[in-house]
Amino acid sequence: MWRLVQGRAATVDVRRRDRVVVAAGVRASQLLELTDEQLTEAAGRLRHTDRDAYPDDELIELMAVAREASRRSLGMRPFDVQLLGATWLLTGAVVQMATGEGKTLSGAIAAAGYALRGWSVHVVSVNDYLARRDAEWMEPLYRLLGLTVGWIGSASTPDERRAAYAADITYASVSELGFDVLRDRTATSVGDLVSPEPGVALIDEADSVLVDEARVPLVLAGASALGETNRELAGVVRLLRAGMHYEVDDEGRNVYLTGAGAEAVERALGGIDLYSAEHVGTTLPA
Repeated sequence: MWRLVQGRAATVDVRRRDRVVVAAGVRASQLLELTDEQLTEAAGRLRHTDRDAYPDDELIELMAVAREASRRSLGMRPFDVQLLGATWLLTGAVVQMATGEGKTLSGAIAAAGYALRGWSVHVVSVNDYLARRDAEWMEPLYRLLGLTVGWIGSASTPDERRAAYAADITYASVSELGFDVLRDRTATSVGDLVSPEPGVALIDEADSVLVDEARVPLVLAGASALGETNRELAGVVRLLRAGMHYEVDDEGRNVYLTGAGAEAVERALGGIDLYSAEHVGTTLPA
């Protein structure tokens, strides 16, 4: 599952987590007789707002409750390797799992563990499809553990985004999370904000998100506040003739008004001075 971590301290921690998983298997067998309501209550007893790390006894209980909840809600009983992965994710480690080992469920168990500890949890995917798929797939597990989940896509409205962020666990693509932060940075009213205070991010396909996706710049474009002015200018531009009113450079990328063109535009706009301080802010973007 993982490459061997060298060093005595790491070896001791690996053995400790192996013991946690074995103990969780024993404890999970004792939860078989509980009703769903009692299982949800057992998860609720793990809730804390101090955000502290799990001591071994509570980590064992978390893994046991998650294993039984997954079996009931998803029809999937997590393998030891999946529980082991979740315990490492709860320490902030990067976990490499082979195809077929079930990283989606491992990540969900870890997300639940953080949420029960009082953290706002974001599960970061590479695209909208995976964010929605995994959120809807894991929702029955979270519900049985007494947690809420939401997801965000490119078509989500501001109100839908706020509702998703208000859930205990939020699934979203890295680009959507990034754009929400950028939009909040440019908001002029508190009521326009959507992103919550940062908590914990669990990143699916960490190498892709943190290396490949990180190389793609996030460019935030907004609608111009000069909508009516731009429409008026567009009507004027349609009256201009190439060679007489404007010239285009050899590469076809830049357009320059001739003297006659500037005069024609000024007359069409009621005799204004295009290059006055009053109007230069309008003419430059136009």
